[in-house]
Amino acid sequence: MENKIPVWKINGYSFPFDFDDWEMMKRYEDAFRKMENNAHSAPKNIPRSETIKFICDANYTLYDDLFGKGSADKIFNGVRNSRLCDEVYDGFLKFVEENCGVTDKVRVEKLQRYIPPQDHKKPNRNKARHKNKRYVK
Repeated sequence: MENKIPVWKINGYSFPFDFDDWEMMKRYEDAFRKMENNAHSAPKNIPRSETIKFICDANYTLYDDLFGKGSADKIFNGVRNSRLCDEVYDGFLKFVEENCGVTDKVRVEKLQRYIPPQDHKKPNRNKARHKNKRYVK
């Protein structure tokens, strides 16, 4: 049985991401929920440097939660740049979208083997309707 786990490659590092593994998907959901909750508590009217720090901290936390402590340092090479964080985030979401679709497609194809083919002939309902009709003269 072939078990090909997708791998996200970035900055010379490889991060396996198994879309069919419960623990991985739980970490994924929890990490994004945590990021969303943090975004709702983002400070307002702060200096640009603090905004950049907030964005970078959120991204570093996301990748460390997903792939383990120290992963974000590898992904970003220790650089804290909000534009870089946005680019990496967009790239990761594209990776997730492409690969999740592939695993879902493979699953559907496998399931199709077990579903009997359906007869696409529609029954002639007019015959049944006329058969039971009473004609009054």
